[in-house]
Formats: sequence, C-alpha cells, structure tokens
Amino acid sequence: MVRGGSEGVSDQTPRKQEDLRYVFQTQMRVQSAIWKKKAWMPKTFFYFDLTAGSGIVRGEAGSPVIFWQEALAAGLPCRAWFCERDERSAANLGECLRAMGPDVWCRSRVICSDYASAIGRIVSDLRAIQDPKNEWKYGLAYVDPNGTVIESIETISMLSRELPKVDVLANIAAATYKRCRRAFRDEGRPYLADHLGQIGKKHLLVREPYHRFQWMFALATNWADYPEMKSRGFFRVTSPEGMAILDRANLTADERSDKWIEAQAQADYDLFIAEGMCYHCGFKPAEDDFPLRPGGLCNGCDYMMHRED
Repeated sequence: MVRGGSEGVSDQTPRKQEDLRYVFQTQMRVQSAIWKKKAWMPKTFFYFDLTAGSGIVRGEAGSPVIFWQEALAAGLPCRAWFCERDERSAANLGECLRAMGPDVWCRSRVICSDYASAIGRIVSDLRAIQDPKNEWKYGLAYVDPNGTVIESIETISMLSRELPKVDVLANIAAATYKRCRRAFRDEGRPYLADHLGQIGKKHLLVREPYHRFQWMFALATNWADYPEMKSRGFFRVTSPEGMAILDRANLTADERSDKWIEAQAQADYDLFIAEGMCYHCGFKPAEDDFPLRPGGLCNGCDYMMHRED
C-alpha cells in the first residue's frame, strides 16, 4: 500500500471507492424518500468523515470528494465535517473542497485532529443547528482506519448515541483483527464483532470480504428496513449470508473449526437428551425406574464419573 499523508492507496482502492459511492447513492435516495413522505422534517443531511484524508491521493478521488460529488448530483442539502489528523493532508483537503466551489466549501468544516479529539467540537456545532436534541438529524458517519483496527470505538459509540438517526459505515481489514489477536494473545485484543457491536446500532449489514486483508464494509443503522444492497455483496447479519460473512470475518479458520465442533457436540447432546439416552454410554434407561441424572448421564455413568473425581 502506497501512503500519501495519512491515507493509503492500493490495488484495492478503486473497488472500495466504487462500493463507497454506491452506499452514498443509496443513502441519499433513502433520505430523499424520507423527506418526501415527511415534508415537515428539517432538510439537511449530515455527513461525518472521521478519517478524511486529503480528498485526492495520487489522482484517486477520496471519500470527501466522492461524497460531495454524489450530494451535488442528488441535489441534497448537506453539512459535512471532515476530521484529518495529518496537517499536510488537512490543508490539501481544504484546498480540494474550495476548488469544488462555494456550495461545497461553505457547507464543509475541516478539523485538523483525530476524531476522538474532535468529537466535542462536532457535537457542539450540531447542537447549534436545527433541533438541539439531535432527534431529527439524519446522515452518515464514515470511518476508514486504513488497515488497522478501529481506534477509539468509544468515540464512535458516543456519536451513535448522540445521533440515533445517523448511520455508521466502516471500511475494515478484518484480517488485521485476527492477526492482532494472534500476535498479542495475552492482551485481550478485541474481536471484530465486539467493535461492531459497540457502535450501538440495532441493525448491521456487512459486505463480503475480499483480498488477503479481508477488506469489508460494515454499515450500522437503527432502521430495520435499510436496503440490503445485495448487488454489491451487502447482507444483514441476521440473514444466512450475513451470518456466514461475519463469522468468516470475525474468526480464524481454527476458531471456526472449534466453533463447529462445539456446535456439533451440543447438537449431539441435545439429541441424546431428547431421546432419553445417556450422553456417555448411549444406554436408554427405563424412565420411571432409572431417570437420567443431571448432565445427561445414566445412574451407572454418573456413579463412575463421581467415583473418578
């Protein structure tokens, strides 16, 4: 991966940007439909790019540029905040947004800081706009940790609670989570599913991972009917496809094997108990005379087990 400032560019970047553009388009279509049905709502779409980069890196449009391209094309009134901790990249992003015209620059704020430090300023800005309680602010927050684990997940969780109608999109290298757990076994490194759960939304969509880094998108939302975007490989985690995607992204091959063995053992145990058979020897005692003991054992096996103890 080639880096420019704080962001990176690789052979996988074009696919990521295509999927990102599709999510933006979907989000904006949904928002327009909501406003059409509920004309009384304040009509501003809020966007938060928590790891913004410089806008354009080595000729490739980054997430800030893609967002504004799609917002202008959709005619969607927006306000956007861009967090970028690298000073040079933040300055380049400011120039990039100015070049897109006053409609973009006047509705954008670039904060030269990591998003954990900037979140207080963002929340302060938001409470001064429209409804102070943030109950009717719709939008999207995007985080791309650039191949590392999601930093300051507590900050994203706080933003999620503060803005219940703002969805959260993350671009993640799932393999990084597994490699960190393997390399730092004694430090209790998190599973990917732990971080996704901590975002604090009720529903989750995941996109099929690809490449050896297992790049994937995860979209967290409180809206149960969010479009699934199957054409781009997105599925709800409650669907069979989504469960399989999250399982593969969350666990190593050995962990998945252990999980399967445990599930098979539990299924065997449940079957034996349902049939009234001893889980240890398979004997089926007469229920009235010799009921199974706790743990699914017949009297003989239960006696032998306790004698060995």
